Amino acid sequence: MELYSLEFALFMVALLAVYYGVEKIFNQSKYKEGYQWIVLTVANMIFYGLCGFTNLIYIFTTSVTTFAAGLYMSKRTERNALDKKALKNDETKSKDEIKEAKAKLKAKYMFDKRVALVIVLLINFGILAYLKYWSSIYEFFNGLGAKTVAETIEESVTESGNTIFSASSVVIPLGISFYTFQSVSYLIDMYNGKYKAENNFFKYLNFVSFFPQLLQGPINRYDQLGNQLNGRHKLDLDNIHRGILRMCYGFFKKYAIADMVSPIIIAAFRNIDSKTPGSIIVFTILLYSIEQYCDFSGGIDMVMGASKMLGIDMMENFRQPYFSKSLGEFWRRWHISLGAWMRDYIFYPVALTKPMQSLSKACKKLKNKNLATHLSRTLPACLANLLVFFIVGLWHGAASHFIIWGIYNGLVIALSDLFSPVFDKMVAVLHINRENKFYKAFAIVRTFIVVNIGWYFDVLVNPSYSLLCLRNTFTYFHPERFLRRLKDCAVYEQNLCLNLAFIGCIVVLIISILKERGIDPTEKLMKSPIPFRIVLYSTLIIMMLISFGLSSASSGSFMYANY
Repeated sequence: MELYSLEFALFMVALLAVYYGVEKIFNQSKYKEGYQWIVLTVANMIFYGLCGFTNLIYIFTTSVTTFAAGLYMSKRTERNALDKKALKNDETKSKDEIKEAKAKLKAKYMFDKRVALVIVLLINFGILAYLKYWSSIYEFFNGLGAKTVAETIEESVTESGNTIFSASSVVIPLGISFYTFQSVSYLIDMYNGKYKAENNFFKYLNFVSFFPQLLQGPINRYDQLGNQLNGRHKLDLDNIHRGILRMCYGFFKKYAIADMVSPIIIAAFRNIDSKTPGSIIVFTILLYSIEQYCDFSGGIDMVMGASKMLGIDMMENFRQPYFSKSLGEFWRRWHISLGAWMRDYIFYPVALTKPMQSLSKACKKLKNKNLATHLSRTLPACLANLLVFFIVGLWHGAASHFIIWGIYNGLVIALSDLFSPVFDKMVAVLHINRENKFYKAFAIVRTFIVVNIGWYFDVLVNPSYSLLCLRNTFTYFHPERFLRRLKDCAVYEQNLCLNLAFIGCIVVLIISILKERGIDPTEKLMKSPIPFRIVLYSTLIIMMLISFGLSSASSGSFMYANY
């Protein structure tokens, strides 16, 4: 069920009618949480079932295992607290004996929780790894030309008749990465005793399967979203209005910008060779930068709008990333929920492990005190950061170009942290004011260039082509061949597509500048004169209608829909 389809529009209208109708009918109910969450849970199952019935098998497996393990760990935490309290009141033991007994109790309960955590993590990440990576693993080993373990497994499952487990029949369920990571965050929070477990399975299922987040993310947290999903929401026309506007803005970014440049990118990179001028490569990479942002953030705007109409605010996933002044800041503004997940559940646990702490202590022994202090603080973080970005690359796909792209980002951030004292000295020697608006503009442009170099490895599936394109960018630019090469792309109504995308980018830039200055564009638009709104809405609708007419058959699907 595509977001732009009539089916989705009818689904949302029906859901909103029942969702708010139930609250109006039962508004005097003694049941404080009302019945809207039940409507929403049923709607989630219907939506997910319509997208493919087998999807329900996987999401139920994740929901059941993480719910049961979370409940078990929460009970063990409570039991540990009760036993500790009993020990404290035990007058037959000395303070040292009580302290030792408490330590043993903690170790026992932590071991029980750790076993549950590991088992459920293996189950869920095992399913995710199989569905996302088995086909790639099979193709890799099959390409070696020898009978391998992968081939043996493939043959055995095919011969057994269980073709659902065959590499040739693997279909990635909608949003599996998003809901797996979301469920795992809940599980780890239970392990750490961050909050109490949800006792109602269907309320937890509502959290895991909330349909807007299954399409594009974001990766929500239970302590931030659970109460909203299971609470009561009265019909608020302001929420409906804001939700529709945000959905329309997402439609505009996706269809009037991203889908307009997508065919040109595909055509331009179709036949890369040593004679491909760097000018067309740079232009195409810039188009990809636009497509990537408008496709992903546009999809997020749509699902955030749908959620807003239900009175539910999900975690923001983008915050004007191309205004970042460093690559680290860029990743705190781009796909925010994934970055926060990696920070909390990979980066910090790894950076605080005993080996990393030992490394930090070893750095402190260096003779140069300033260097020792700097390395003891940054080196463990840099190594943990490299691991995080390796995983981010792997999350995007089991392909070498994704892994290289991830490591590239991790290396740039790590090196910038390691050499920050050198950069600080250069700034001091050159008397550069980092608060100066010209320096800030320079930092934004510099970061934009660094990000776009990374896109060379993201968009091109063959790393050798990525390196070739980088080489030609710097050594074979040839701007005089640009127009001829662009004409060779031969995309239907190419100039009109580019003009539409250009106008769309100006609109997005204006809105982004307003947001960066702390101004709410939606609020300003809702309070603007009606004639102005009519003209603006009409213009944007016309642009989207034209874009629908120009869209290729492959348009409409989202880049992150199968993650």
